[in-house]
Amino acid sequence: MFVKSLELITTFNPELTPGQLLEVERKMAITKKKAFERWVERALQRRQKLSLRERRRFDRDRFLRGWGEWLALDTTRQALLPLSLALVLAGSAGWWLGSQNFCRKILVAPAVQRPSP
Repeated sequence: MFVKSLELITTFNPELTPGQLLEVERKMAITKKKAFERWVERALQRRQKLSLRERRRFDRDRFLRGWGEWLALDTTRQALLPLSLALVLAGSAGWWLGSQNFCRKILVAPAVQRPSP
């Protein structure tokens, strides 16, 4: 009667005997078929989501491992060290220059002058 559903049941529960499968089929006929099919659909979607999540985790790990291997190369470190040093020096120089000019007064003419009352 519910051939696809019974195939799924036998796939997930191979230890069921033919008598137990017949009892499951009777219970399926008594209960709502739509609800059972919805449950099967949700179980398949859940399994698909889990496999997709596992695939994404694998891709993310592979991506991070690739970057880690690239950063571990001697050539990469030799190139990044002067670049990072220049970045730190530029930030420090900017901070120092900004702190020197912070306390200076700047005279600015008012944009709008109000007439006195």
